[in-house]
Order: sequence, then C-alpha cells, then structure tokens
Amino acid sequence: RRDVFQAIADPTRREIINLIAHQALTLNGVADSFHTSRQAISKHIKILTECGLVELRQQGRERYCFVQPAALDEVQDPGNLGTIVRTLAWFGNFRLLLSPNSVDPYNPKVVRSSMGAIFHLPMELDVSLNEINNRYRKIACLDMHGNKPSDASFKEFDCYLFGNEARGVPHELLKEIDVHSFSIPGSGAIESLNLASAVNMCAYELVRQ
Repeated sequence: RRDVFQAIADPTRREIINLIAHQALTLNGVADSFHTSRQAISKHIKILTECGLVELRQQGRERYCFVQPAALDEVQDPGNLGTIVRTLAWFGNFRLLLSPNSVDPYNPKVVRSSMGAIFHLPMELDVSLNEINNRYRKIACLDMHGNKPSDASFKEFDCYLFGNEARGVPHELLKEIDVHSFSIPGSGAIESLNLASAVNMCAYELVRQ
C-alpha cells in the first residue's frame, strides 16, 4: 500500500479529500473543481485509493469518489477515541468527524492509544449534529432498536453517527435530524457495549459487505 504521508503531502490531493468529504463526486465532478486536466486528477485519485484514503464505487455508468465519514458525538474517553482512530485508519476509506465537547484528539493519551494511527486518518473537529444533518443526506446511528449492521442496507449511508459513552446521542437531538437506527444484537446479559467496540464492529461490517 502507498504511503499515506506521501499521498497527503501534495496540496491538490488534500483539496480532493476535503472536496469529496462533503459530497461524493464523479471523476469528472472532481476534475471540474480544479484548473488542471482530468488525466492529472485521475492520477491523484489513483494515489489516494492506493493508500486507502478514497474509495471508488460504481453507480450506474459513473464511478464516484467517496470518503466514508464516521461522526462521534461528545466522546470523552481518550482511550476510546485512540482505539477508534486506530481502527478507522487500519481499514482505510474513513474520515472522522468529532463534535464540540469531545476529547482533544491530540491529547497525549489519545495519541498513545492510537499507536500513531492519528497521523493516518483525516479528521474534522467541532462538527455539530446540525452541520452533519446539512452535509449528509443519509445518516445511520446506533441505538437499542434497529436493524443489524450485518444487513446489506447498512452500507448505503453517507455518514455513521456514534454517541457519548455514557448516554449515546441525545434523543432530543436525534428527533431534529433524519437518522436510521441500527442495533448490534447481544445476549441481553450486558446492558451496553463499549463505544470503541461498537465502532470497531460497524467499521468491519462496512468493509466486509
């Protein structure tokens, strides 16, 4: 796999990632945003796909460029965040959005628990739920009631929302945005899963399907 640092050292490739993080675009759609040839943009995208930062998906006659966002709402535990960062960087094709009041991703405990993966994962800070709702048309969220992440429909969403370790995403906020609920089935002997474990399982399902 191509080195991530070399890939994002180029300013054009960084702009491409920022562009498609807000909306999936065709190769022509990406090229139209730059004052350069389509061939040059195709080479940049090839490099980004080779290092796992961008994914190409066939939809009809067109191929679309995606960066898969995972949004975390008010994550407080540095160890949890570090583990999540490490998982998303391992699988590739993810972008992490952190809401206001989340732990600082550059907190030494986060950096240590990420084992350096924090330098391989695109991130945005202070992204509110309202902004996520405005940016993404289809949003999935983990809840106690919903379909299984193993369902084929789980991969059809533009953004995946995970809440605070203690209380999840506040239900009063969920009522204000359009989300689809999914639930990881368990035996019922334990009340809830660790946040990092839940994100890990969902990331695996997205890559596996």
